[in-house]
Amino acid sequence: MPSVLPRHAAATLVEAGGRGSVATVRFNNEGRYLVSGGSDRRLRLWSAASGGLAKAYVGHTAGINDASFSGANDRIASGGGERLVYVWDVSRDEPTAKLRGHQDAVSAVQFTAGDNVLVSGSHDATVKFWDLRGLRSAARSTTHFNKGHPGTIKYPHIKKRTFTLNL
Repeated sequence: MPSVLPRHAAATLVEAGGRGSVATVRFNNEGRYLVSGGSDRRLRLWSAASGGLAKAYVGHTAGINDASFSGANDRIASGGGERLVYVWDVSRDEPTAKLRGHQDAVSAVQFTAGDNVLVSGSHDATVKFWDLRGLRSAARSTTHFNKGHPGTIKYPHIKKRTFTLNL
């Protein structure tokens, strides 16, 4: 039976991780660009067609664990070891926001549909929902994962305090 998997990489992004490891790679919604980040603390925007570096974003003070494009492809969110969530306008060289609130490294970032809310997860066992219209963390929307009870989230402001996710 012939193998359907390629035996060789079709392309390689040279220095995708700079001088360190690559922790995240994500395509934008159109598939025209991708973003990479890792231990060298730089977020890189790449052209998918040419494989060339379009832009590098500098601002993280620790390694980057995750990055995500907004639905409109005009912003990138990133998070890493410094416990901050960064929001970048793809056309600017500096972050438009640094969102504080996690007590440990940020491990995941994702824009919601409509791009008004950004969700971040952390090694501190929390998931935070950031209202980007006001660029603040809504404390009432902070969820805490119950350690030892996978798939369960606590909402401190709601009377029924425990919800179970069907993962």
